[in-house]
Amino acid sequence: MSNLTVNVIDEKNLGDNKPCVLKFSQGLPPLSFIEKDPEFLSMSTKNKRHRVVLTNTDQLEYESEDTDSKYAKYAIGIFDKNTKQLKIVPTKIQTMNQSVIGYTLTLDSSSVLSREERYDKIKKLADSFGSKISKKKMQKMEMENVENLDYEKTTTSIDSVKNELAYIESNEKPFDLPDFDEKTNTVDKIYSIEAILPPKIFFGINHQPFLDILTKTSEAPSYLPEYFKDQLKRYENDDDEEKVVYVCKLLTFMWYTMILMKSKGSHEPLAKEGCPNEVISFLVSIFGSKINNKKYNISQDDKLKIYNYLAIFALKLEDFQIADIGLLSQSLSLTPSTFEKHFTRVGCKVIRIGSEKRSVRLEAPLKLPKARFGGK
Repeated sequence: MSNLTVNVIDEKNLGDNKPCVLKFSQGLPPLSFIEKDPEFLSMSTKNKRHRVVLTNTDQLEYESEDTDSKYAKYAIGIFDKNTKQLKIVPTKIQTMNQSVIGYTLTLDSSSVLSREERYDKIKKLADSFGSKISKKKMQKMEMENVENLDYEKTTTSIDSVKNELAYIESNEKPFDLPDFDEKTNTVDKIYSIEAILPPKIFFGINHQPFLDILTKTSEAPSYLPEYFKDQLKRYENDDDEEKVVYVCKLLTFMWYTMILMKSKGSHEPLAKEGCPNEVISFLVSIFGSKINNKKYNISQDDKLKIYNYLAIFALKLEDFQIADIGLLSQSLSLTPSTFEKHFTRVGCKVIRIGSEKRSVRLEAPLKLPKARFGGK
């Protein structure tokens, strides 16, 4: 009988690669999903105390909930037959809560409370305990469902209610920017990419072409702007696979957005680049207006909004400080002196180096320019 050595891994040494056990208490995802090497998105708070794991199938979304008991600790044992070593790795159990994609809560689901009472209770919960995103969803539901509420005596004032809500929202958030936290002192929390790209859209982005270019499995097409090639080169020797995939997805989304802006209202150019229909619909919903199932319109204001979003994504890719915005400006057929206005719009400080070179930096807390850029 051979000797067995036990190596207990310190939790502090695991860093961002800490393993976890996923518990699908509501039933496993379809076998076809499991066999296709499914992707999972793991997000943690800065202090690593809270972690959320996300994934989705074509019809279901899964979001984890930390169900560890304070009275018990869990670990995974990994036995190496060659070295006769047993590694004990600390872990946590995450319960994956599932929901149906596309299902929306209606105000008719309670047989005890009236619709007005149920609506009021939901709104109070959102106001008291909801996140910023939850409150936004509640406000959206408020606008979409106002005609379904059983307020017979106020049906004549529905339009004025909608207008009032729209006015309030326009004062709370500029229409040319995503949601932002102007009070945080942490720069990467100002604009949340996870809030801009819902899990279904994030996982739907076909990042494989960019990943193939990065790993030199295939060559970059001649029409791909130099900005994207330059960004991919920065991660050629990065061993963090999760980070590389994340970067490729962000770059792919930026590329989709540029195509959307230049494809004259047709879905075809995006489809040729491998952009899924649900991602095309999402792009049109935030950056344009739908004409029919295959056509959309991009206004001048929409283009200004796209430039602002691209500036935010570019900042995220370079840790919120870009030494030279020249290549990104070039990919948009803009001069750096023109594009710098969009970095100013999202709250950046701009450093002018000569007549054309521009360096930008985003700092916390956020300070937006007082005059709205590109507004009506």
